[in-house]
Amino acid sequence: MNNRKIYWIFLVLFVGLMGGCDTPDSDLSVLVDPSQLPSTERGVLAADNRFFIDAGNGIYELLSQSNGARTTQLVTQRSDCQFSGLAAAGSKLYAACTASGTAINLGGQTFAMPAWSDLVRIDLARPASDPKRISTTRLGDEKLFPNGMAVNDKGDIYITNTFGLLFRMLNLFSSEVIPAIVRVRVTGESPFAIEKTSVLPAVQGGMEPNGIQIRGDRLWFVSMNVLYEAQIVSSGLRNLKKIYEADSKRVFDDFAVLPGNVLAIAEIPTPISLLAIFFPNTWPPSNAPSQLTFIATGSGPYSSCAGQMVGRYVLKGDITPSSATAVTDAYGPALYVTDFFFGGLYRVALD
Repeated sequence: MNNRKIYWIFLVLFVGLMGGCDTPDSDLSVLVDPSQLPSTERGVLAADNRFFIDAGNGIYELLSQSNGARTTQLVTQRSDCQFSGLAAAGSKLYAACTASGTAINLGGQTFAMPAWSDLVRIDLARPASDPKRISTTRLGDEKLFPNGMAVNDKGDIYITNTFGLLFRMLNLFSSEVIPAIVRVRVTGESPFAIEKTSVLPAVQGGMEPNGIQIRGDRLWFVSMNVLYEAQIVSSGLRNLKKIYEADSKRVFDDFAVLPGNVLAIAEIPTPISLLAIFFPNTWPPSNAPSQLTFIATGSGPYSSCAGQMVGRYVLKGDITPSSATAVTDAYGPALYVTDFFFGGLYRVALD
């Protein structure tokens, strides 16, 4: 077992033994100020330990300066859509970019429905001047709001459809299949072409499918305050089960997979949501702090702790985490945390 893995296991075991106690503020540092990078959605670690972030209508790479300070460099930008999903497979980045369509009013809240979405592929092995570095193809129409994204060992891309259940409710009498999760396979290189398949219907994906991660044939995704697990098979997904449910005043976003398949989930007080609109008396708003929640999924040293919270890290101030990404940088193991609501990029030390 290498030293890096030992550090991770020691850390998660330590958090678990602490019984969910708060972690000192000294473990938290600002990598990129919110004023420099607003509305950060997701971060991913690509080949050669390069870190990328999608924020608004751009994708950025995190760079280190000679004095140790961090800065960002724009990789690509769109003027007609907003990036919402991001994943890495070796030297390739995949991102979803969604254009706003018709706005609808539900329960006094306005929701901008998608008009369409594109799948953008960035080949990091090609120089920035290479016109073949960035490829784009149409991903979906107004019934797909891509959000969480993960790539399996075969190169298939799994994407959550956050408004899947809403689209289903708005189209009750339609026979059209509306997914909670779609599987995307690349079928052509020039031009860039894909094949899209629904692997989980909207009615089985909870209220608002969001973050998603894959290890081997195990797939996890979160939907509001619930964490689900399923097995990837050639025909789609099977053995779907709920493995953890947080308090109803909380909501999950994206998450990282740590050694032992412990999940570090970005968790925030409940914002305006579909459930709050349709069932206002059962989903009250919360003033509880935002946090990173560590959930054991039942393998490795935590085989007896499946579905249990083994620790948490309470984020101080106004930080509302959107995603957590496991990294090992010059200072040791850490989680890099994005913030969709207030922006910025943060580092939580794990040693």
